[in-house]
Amino acid sequence: MPEPPPGGRPGVPLSRTATLLGAAALVLATTRVPAGESPAVIRVTVETAAGAHTVQAEVACTLDERAQGLMGRRSLAPDSGMIFLLPTPRPMRMWMKDTPLALDLIFFDSAHSIMRIERDAEAMSERVIESGGPVAGVLEIAGGRAQELGIAARDMVLYTYPRGRYE
Repeated sequence: MPEPPPGGRPGVPLSRTATLLGAAALVLATTRVPAGESPAVIRVTVETAAGAHTVQAEVACTLDERAQGLMGRRSLAPDSGMIFLLPTPRPMRMWMKDTPLALDLIFFDSAHSIMRIERDAEAMSERVIESGGPVAGVLEIAGGRAQELGIAARDMVLYTYPRGRYE
């Protein structure tokens, strides 16, 4: 699920679009996933009061990957998802445009602590979903799954940072 483009490129706030696009052009050749390759998949563990839960998450850390998100996906296995990782924390704005399944969006800070959960985000909606403050990333899982697993604010999202892929 990408961020909405209020006049700028999805995944980048409007106020910084021109600056970041110029900087991104310098690193695109070295940080993009080569054409034809799948995005990296990493193990993400969410530590809750009830125990640890593991998700196999596709990594979205380049501008193109964050713009595409889970758009067009018609299904998502219960223990899979997508993790959006940012090179530096910032507020995020997301939407469900062209995403035909409901998702739970788990926003976490640079200390890996869950700040906010948007539960069962409506499929295909253009409603803007705000992070509520600067975040280091967002974990997207199947809608309703966060409640099933007892995932709550202040739980921890743990993963190994995939090096060299950030924009």
